[in-house]
Amino acid sequence: MPAAPESPVVSQSEICRLLNVTPTTVQAWTRKGCPIVAKGGRGKASSYRVSDVVRWREEQARLAATGDINAMDMEEARRRKLAAEAASAEIDLDLKRGVVVEVDVALDEVGRGLDACRSKLLSLASRLAPQVAAEDDVPKCKALISEAINEALSELSARMSE
Repeated sequence: MPAAPESPVVSQSEICRLLNVTPTTVQAWTRKGCPIVAKGGRGKASSYRVSDVVRWREEQARLAATGDINAMDMEEARRRKLAAEAASAEIDLDLKRGVVVEVDVALDEVGRGLDACRSKLLSLASRLAPQVAAEDDVPKCKALISEAINEALSELSARMSE
């Protein structure tokens, strides 16, 4: 199998165009360790191998995604900050609209509902015991229990929808 052809070596302005970034960004990358084929000097642009730069950027993105803040460049940091601010603003707007609720509020409400459910279901035994004990008819006992359970669940359901 023949070896893959080498990626082209391009100038700084060409790498900027290809990756849609500014020269300042490429210079910052270079200071952070971006591979460079030849450093420019007096009127001569630095040159970069496209595949090496792309591979280096992918590695930087991977490091940034795994929490390595040192690997993150300023553009990535700004992008992440803007994304976080936008997400926070959307959450605040959703809270004001009543589309979402805070977790603590939801947990408190669910907890109160579960407490009410527990109390209601535990009270069924003492309330139904005399009625069921007086019955000899199994279907009638079942109907009494089912009616009490449905009544309790309806009451709980109405309470939760308030």
